Formats: sequence, C-alpha cells, structure tokens
Amino acid sequence: MKRAALFLAAIMLAACNPSTEETSEAREPPRLAYAMTMDRGQVEPSLLVDVQFTGDSDGSTQLVLPNEWGGQEQLYGGLSDFEALSEGAEILPTDNPGVLEISHAPGADVHVRYRLAQDWEGVPEPSGGNPYRPVIQSDYVHLIGWATWALPQWDDWPRENPEVDFSLDWSGMPEDWAVVDNFGTGREMREARSPLNRLQAGLFIAGDFRIVTRQTGNAPLYIAIRGSWSFGDNEFADDLANVVTAIRTFWQEDSAEPYLVTLIPLHRDEDNEGSFSWGGTGLVDSFALFATTNVELESFELLAAHEFQHRWTPSMLGDFADPEEALYWFSEGFTDYYASLLLLRAGLMDLQGYADQTNAALAAYYRSPVRTAPVDRVIEWNWSDPDLQKLPYQRGRFIAARWNAALMEQTEGQDNIDAVLFDLLAQGAAAREAGAARQLTSQDIVDAAANRSLTTAEADHQNFVVEGAMVPIEQGMFGPCFDVTDTEFYLWDIGFDAEASFEARLVTGVQTGGPAWNAGLREGMPFGGWSIPEYGDPDTDATFFVGINGEVVPITYKPQGDETETIRQIYLPNDLSADARAACFAWLGAN
Repeated sequence: MKRAALFLAAIMLAACNPSTEETSEAREPPRLAYAMTMDRGQVEPSLLVDVQFTGDSDGSTQLVLPNEWGGQEQLYGGLSDFEALSEGAEILPTDNPGVLEISHAPGADVHVRYRLAQDWEGVPEPSGGNPYRPVIQSDYVHLIGWATWALPQWDDWPRENPEVDFSLDWSGMPEDWAVVDNFGTGREMREARSPLNRLQAGLFIAGDFRIVTRQTGNAPLYIAIRGSWSFGDNEFADDLANVVTAIRTFWQEDSAEPYLVTLIPLHRDEDNEGSFSWGGTGLVDSFALFATTNVELESFELLAAHEFQHRWTPSMLGDFADPEEALYWFSEGFTDYYASLLLLRAGLMDLQGYADQTNAALAAYYRSPVRTAPVDRVIEWNWSDPDLQKLPYQRGRFIAARWNAALMEQTEGQDNIDAVLFDLLAQGAAAREAGAARQLTSQDIVDAAANRSLTTAEADHQNFVVEGAMVPIEQGMFGPCFDVTDTEFYLWDIGFDAEASFEARLVTGVQTGGPAWNAGLREGMPFGGWSIPEYGDPDTDATFFVGINGEVVPITYKPQGDETETIRQIYLPNDLSADARAACFAWLGAN
C-alpha cells in the first residue's frame, strides 16, 4: 500500500529555530505528550486523548486535526468534544474545520482533551477497503497516526518535521489488553526525543492482540496478531522475520530501532464466505496488514516485502515532493520490483516463483485499461480510479527491470540498478546530516541513473512516465535464463452482468452460450455474491453464489470468452543446466 502523506505541508511542523529572531544558541525542542484512556461509557466505545504541549510565545497556537491521508478525507470527523483543561486556555474555532485556535498564556504549557471515536459503522471488512480510519472496538483499537493525533502547529518552531520531546501514556487502557506501537511494547510510558513524523506516521494498537517477538539483526521485530488464521502465530512470525532480515541485509542496516507489524482480520458476511482479500500500508518503523482469515501464509510474504521495502524507497531516500503521485512509478514500481528480487536473492523464492510473479505483473500491465495514461492523469485521478492507482506499480516495475538490464549491459556486469538506489541513499543521508529536508523528485531518480551511465534514463522517463508509452518487454530484460515470448490469452468475460445482479440480488444479463451459461448460471437465480481471487484475470477461478432449490450453491468457472489477446511472458526452460541456473542467479544478484 502507498506511503501517502496528504496533510498540507503546513502541518508537518517545525524544528528548533527561533520564531523571528536569529540566535546562535541551540534551542530545546518543544514538549508534546499524549495520554489515552478507554471510555466504554458511551453508546459506542471511544478514547479520551489528552494532549499537552508547549504553547507559542505569542499566546496563540493552532491545533491541526487529521484531514487527508491514504485516499481518506475529513479524518477530523473522528475527533470531537475538544476541551481546554489548562488554566486560562480557550479553544476558538477557525474558518477551517480541520484547525482550532488555542488561546493561552505566552509560552505556557497547554492541556487539551478530545474524544477519538470510530466515525464509520461496524467492523473492518473488504468492501470498506483498508481500514485507515481509526478502528475503535470494545475489544481492540487500531490507530494510524495520520488519522489519530491533533497536532500543535508552532510558530516558534516553524521548520518541517521538528524533533520533539515526546511521550505517550497508555495507562488508561484496560489492564488485560496488550499494547504495542512503533516505539515499543507494554503499558509503560513511551518517552523519546524524536522527529515528529515517527508519531504522525506511526502505528498504535491495543487490545486482544497476541504479541510475538523476533530478532532481525540488531533490532527486535514485534508482530501483533488478532483473529484465527490457517497458520500459527509463530509460523507467521518466522516468515516475516525472514523477509525483514533479507531486506535489512540488502540495505546493510544495523539499526536497533524496533519494528512493528500488525495483522487484523477483515470480516466476511455469510453470503460471501468464499471471498478473500488482503492489503497493507507501510508506516514509520511499522506496517499494517489487513486480510480475510482464509488468506494463506504465502500471500503475505510478497506484501510484507513490499511494505518493509518502503522503509527505504522512498523514506530513507527523501520525502515526496509535490505532487507525490508523480513519483509513484518509483516509490511503488521500484518497490514492487525489489520485493520479488530480494526474496529471490534471499532464497525465499526460486526462479520459477520469480517468473510467476513477473508474469502476473506483466499480464496485469498489458490488461490494464489505462496502461498508456500519462502522468498528469495518474496525478489527477490516482485516488479515485483503481486502475490508475495500480498503473505506477506496473509501469515502474518494468522501468526498473529495463534499467537494470541496460546498466548490466553498458557496464559489462559491473553495475546494476542497486547502485542507483545506494547513490540515492547516500544523498538522503547527506541531506539529513546537514539538517536539510530533501524533497525527492523524479528528476533526482533520473539523474542518479544517468550518473551511473544509463544513457536512456531521461528519455525513458519522458516516454514511459510522463507521456505514458508502454514499457517495451525485451529479451534479456529479466536475466539470461528467461525466454521472453508472446503468449495468447483469453480475454476476461464473466458472461453476465455482475453489478446489476448484485444490486437486484438476482442473476441478470446471462449471455446464452457464454462462460456463465455453460457453468450453469441462469437468469433470475437468487444471487448472493462472488469470490474472485484475481479480478480481471481470465485464468482465475471465479466463484458465484446462487440460490438453487432454496440452498446457496457455489458455481465456479474460468471467466473467459472466445476472444484472445497477446501478452508478453517469461519462461524458464525445462532443460536449464546447473551452470546456466547459477549464471542467472549471479546476474540477478543472488549468491
């Protein structure tokens, strides 16, 4: 999932500079403390959040509420009942519903309380998408910082992402609840001098979670799980630890900072028990996974690799420049490319598995109805069009493969795309050491590739990203052991009107002689829903639930008609020699 940060730049808050006067003296960071208390006395459970902070020297500080993130809007709808508790403080409304004005004594400690509640009904389920808004149930809470914290916007500390003397008090939660966040585990007070984005883009959970710990290099990995799954907690934790270790090893990370992964179930209703769904999002020192409980363990491996890779692409390389969607071809596409590649290098995926993952991505790319959309269209409609949302993943993945092959050829195997990433990592580290906020742009990526002798980098970005031309899939692009061939596939065709059927709850628009007809669907049958593992893939097994003689009956078939299309695919020869296999692994950077 995306590392979207759609807050206005103004609320990224400020570091240690005097408000209007220059001074050579170092300034102490502002204080920012949160305490959370579970309140079950309301009709629906909620949290009382106490926030205390250092007020501005002019006696007025703005409190900025969550607004937009991850495609969600008006996140401030979950925050209410604001109350000023410090003496002489007063809360004043503004013209912006996402901003409050706090009047207080100059430079005083300010104490404000608000209520945080779930502003949607029910429990997380696939139809609602990934639950990015606060989840507050009677038995657990799942909070993403972007949707949780009311944050002071200081004039006295006006630079972006300041360090703050931060504390978080969980002691008001039920005593039998497990507690974990991206700062640590347990009910003890969290205290840290930390960049604000570790709080704002953090992950915070409490409740009937089972906490499992693994060591990955120098750092602990905390896994918080709730629900009943087809795999055990330790099996899941071991698999995640292998993925995390592989990616930490690639990036040569020796940090001891903890990392958190959460897994919560998405509810399926009785009419759709055969369906399954999974997703996730990467955050600071954490990522959140959401899935129906029938998802198998192996499905999480690639998703976890993608989300953990976001720790670097782009987080450690720099912050998104606006508009951030212009960089998704890199932040999502290159991340997808490396998710598969690093699993292969670590021995967690074999060559055939790598080919299968690549072919699935190729098929999705070729079948995309927006595959030639220019970047301006991606920027404008990314969050409202699912196909445009997926396009940067597909496009960027194959730009990465193209650039890797070109660098290998131009440098006679001395350089590959890894070198470009490590150059960008060094630039990001240099900016942080200098105390500068680096705004990463597509041009930075192009320049880094060009500096590594990739002569087509500028033209490729213009053609494939800006203008939207298809990335050509060429022989040798994925390694010397893979043959690239044109393959005929049936077009997607479910053979009836699924949307109309769902709305009417009756099977509608069945094409006589089509795939649905041949499988047994008939006009007017009671319709209960469907389970389609890969929607849009004609080779998937699509199951539709209909009523026959008063019973719910699943009907499964391949959703494909008579028409075909040509898609490029890669194949691993059956007679590949041991030497050729070893050469292929070496070309891909695997030992």
